[in-house]
Amino acid sequence: MLPPYVELGTGKIADSQNHLSRETDVVVYSKATLPPLALDAGFGVYPIEACVYAIEVKSTLTAEESRDAIAKQRHLRTLHVLSPAVGVIAALFAFRSDLAPGGKAELERYRELDSEADTNP
Repeated sequence: MLPPYVELGTGKIADSQNHLSRETDVVVYSKATLPPLALDAGFGVYPIEACVYAIEVKSTLTAEESRDAIAKQRHLRTLHVLSPAVGVIAALFAFRSDLAPGGKAELERYRELDSEADTNP
């Protein structure tokens, strides 16, 4: 159920200076803005100006998986964009968490692991 102007892929996001993100599980992008370089069916290199979301998907979210997602998000923010209006939204999705029910919330753990995370509730 996506709007017709966006598509999904997996791969890496590239900036105009030939820097690449780490591999991203789901890239939501606009082919009409700039087409990707398709390396394989569904896998490619996506111009950062065409990207809307960079989503990491985890089966079970652990502290280590969270650290990996945070590192990928930080690296993504180092890529050069040609316009300050361009911004890729980094997101993390997990089917399960290894945290015990009734204990610490996943968002609390994330904030502890990411010193740059927004601390507003």
